[in-house]
Amino acid sequence: MYYTCKEVASMLKITTQTVYDWIAAGKLPAIKIGKSYRIEGGDIEALINRGRISSKQ
Repeated sequence: MYYTCKEVASMLKITTQTVYDWIAAGKLPAIKIGKSYRIEGGDIEALINRGRISSKQ
């Protein structure tokens, strides 16, 4: 499933500008359709998982 920047921002409780910044920086892959972006659900999950800290030390 694909999500809009606004939907991603709402899910992650961040601003839509942050989503656009992450896309521009290459941190969040997106597909551009016309003038808008779509983000795949798996890419959102991967972004979240990259931010997790391992409990093993």
